[in-house]
Amino acid sequence: MKEGKTHSGIQFAIDERILKDMRFARLYANVKTKKTTYDLFKFIDFIFGGEQNAEVFLNAVAEKNNGLCDEATLSKELNEILEALSAKKS
Repeated sequence: MKEGKTHSGIQFAIDERILKDMRFARLYANVKTKKTTYDLFKFIDFIFGGEQNAEVFLNAVAEKNNGLCDEATLSKELNEILEALSAKKS
């Protein structure tokens, strides 16, 4: 389990084994190529282990951003988490 905190203070705990899961690869590819909101939310649901946990994350993003979970802020937070997940362990 990879635990951490983004620069804005959002805490996360994600099973880093998802990086080896081909469902992750498929969803990530869809986000990068199709660029639809639907695919993005499916990807977020997968990363956080379901819609309920994803909603907690989305609300935390909004809370740290004056009540708004806009695309740019969401992408920044998500990228920080993905970078932390893929970082090599010391």
